[in-house]
Amino acid sequence: MYSFEKFTQRKFKAYADPKITITKDRGMNFNAMAMKDYIKTYNFAVLYYDKKNKLIGIKLTNTDSPEAYKIRKQRKGNLGGISMVSFMKYYNIKHDKTLNYTIQWEAQDEMIIIDLREHEKKRKILNETDDREPNL
Repeated sequence: MYSFEKFTQRKFKAYADPKITITKDRGMNFNAMAMKDYIKTYNFAVLYYDKKNKLIGIKLTNTDSPEAYKIRKQRKGNLGGISMVSFMKYYNIKHDKTLNYTIQWEAQDEMIIIDLREHEKKRKILNETDDREPNL
């Protein structure tokens, strides 16, 4: 006998937390909460990379410069993104899947940090408790 529960929360926000998505096409997209909490008032992002720890740093600014990426924003300003093709090629960052990343705010440097190992860590934890392939 089955014991289904009817789902009634269609308007539940699946991504209520600020997230950044890095696409397989080497784009970086900011969800609505990331825009609201961190990015909305900024027009440019300067990218940094920590090779040893596989961390991407995103310094937000309103100053255009040769190394600054223009943040593309939707008309309403609730979603945004940048192209990271040259950044990812330069650092030889392989990204074959589109994946969401948790935002870490580094107050000392006033920088958003993305840990590219986040999914590797999740996969390792899941594999330790379950023999099935994790669905990330």
